[in-house]
Amino acid sequence: MDLEALLEEFREPEPPPRNRGNPLWLILAVVLSILAICMVPQATEGKMGLGVAKGDTLMKPTKVRDRSTIAMALQGKNLGEDYAARCAKGLSALEIRWIVEDFRGEGLDEGPGSLLDAMRSITAEGPEWAAASAENSDKLDKLAGLLGGRQRAWYRSALADALRLDETQRRELKKAVAEAYQDDWEAYEKSKAARESSPYAGHHDTLLRPTRWLASDRYAPWSLCMVSTEQLAITRYDEVKDKQLTVIGSGAAEEAPSWLDLKPVHLVTTEVMSYEDASGLESRDAEAVFPFTQDQRIGDDGELLSLAKKLHPAQLKMLLLLDPHRAGELIKELEREGE
Repeated sequence: MDLEALLEEFREPEPPPRNRGNPLWLILAVVLSILAICMVPQATEGKMGLGVAKGDTLMKPTKVRDRSTIAMALQGKNLGEDYAARCAKGLSALEIRWIVEDFRGEGLDEGPGSLLDAMRSITAEGPEWAAASAENSDKLDKLAGLLGGRQRAWYRSALADALRLDETQRRELKKAVAEAYQDDWEAYEKSKAARESSPYAGHHDTLLRPTRWLASDRYAPWSLCMVSTEQLAITRYDEVKDKQLTVIGSGAAEEAPSWLDLKPVHLVTTEVMSYEDASGLESRDAEAVFPFTQDQRIGDDGELLSLAKKLHPAQLKMLLLLDPHRAGELIKELEREGE
């Protein structure tokens, strides 16, 4: 399937051209534009005096989610210090709400109004053992294309934020993820053609489950773009490589286990842990890419909101991506706490 053609179908149509108005409005617009240009130097300094004699008036800061990365970059910290400081600082309830709302706004959760919910409503129109109609199959393909693309875009944003990728690295990352996604889609199309039942029943497809498509070593951060030693240091690269080499050297397996399967295990106290035993699995998902630092006091109280407040933004993004139904739970906990 051509993903560009798919996304094109979801773009808003261009609005019809408007009738030309009074030319005086055009003159006024030009004057206002010139005035705005004159104000740029003051605005970029955070001051909007506009000729007022009694000192300058500071501009109000925008939302933290819009400026936090820029602010950190300007503080002179290197990447390791930046990462450690943001981990130690944690997240406020408002910052958590913003991230969760962004996640739900992209339709990536599993609740009402999500892309998965829309897909479920279509597959519910017929029995799971029956193939979907041509019309419904087309609808499901479009929704799947959006969901898969947005999941990978969310992953890219988490990597770019935590690793402070430069423009060249961002372009490499975007290209590599797009190529991997295209291959995932083509493999899915082949498997779908061989199925007689609805291809989306249960939503267990590798294409749409981050815990499955991320398991490919193609999606490991160090495989997606050229990263520096400093950037590698805040990922689980060393830990993963050591464990993979240990497995290979033991002769216990023909191939090294996936980088994602080698999640940190020091917080897991039992061999078998269900999702009701929330604290352990949530912690492992949160540090699936970016490990906890010594300053992150991660307890086992089982409170999801308590855990979220101790995370780096990228860690929370990964927790949501790997465990999307936690988005709804976080909102409920925030509301219960009045935050």
